[in-house]
Amino acid sequence: MDAVSIRPCCHQDLKRVFSIERESFPDPYTESVFGFFMQDPQSYFVVACVGEDIVGYVIATRGPGEGLIQSIAVSARCRGRSIGGMLMKSAMDYLASCRRVTLLASKTNNSAIRLYRSFSFRETGRVFERYYPDGEDALEFEWKSST
Repeated sequence: MDAVSIRPCCHQDLKRVFSIERESFPDPYTESVFGFFMQDPQSYFVVACVGEDIVGYVIATRGPGEGLIQSIAVSARCRGRSIGGMLMKSAMDYLASCRRVTLLASKTNNSAIRLYRSFSFRETGRVFERYYPDGEDALEFEWKSST
């Protein structure tokens, strides 16, 4: 596989990002939601590229001492190649000043859960029953700074 680069998402990337979103989630964000994150100064919205091809993205937001991984996805044809890990590292670098970072994951999304645990995220014990439109429960994960 060619080298993977991470760069800020720009307007012309949204069509491809939305395509990755649709193939990754049963209830995808709308294009307008992605547009909002692009304009929000508290948002970190980057894409992973192989050459000119966008193969993944991550969106993170931060406030005073708190961060949130809003969404992360990798194109189905590129999964299992550490791209999700590269995107998570990039987001966690952005959130480095936060004391706490949270995210939600479908309780059956084992590959995502493994990724989050590899970044020292732990389940908080909070379960959001039938959180997703397909009826799937969401688990909350949390990362806490050691400083």
